[in-house]
Amino acid sequence: MKKKVLGASEALALGVRQVIFADGRVEQPLQRALEGKGTVIE
Repeated sequence: MKKKVLGASEALALGVRQVIFADGRVEQPLQRALEGKGTVIE
């Protein structure tokens, strides 16, 4: 998880407006994340 957070931090510093972490342990993790059920960092 530490690598994901560091990558998100770097992306935000470079101009990405939003990073969403999906939970890979559930069915359809990407769809759920895009519906707002993931962890959003702005």
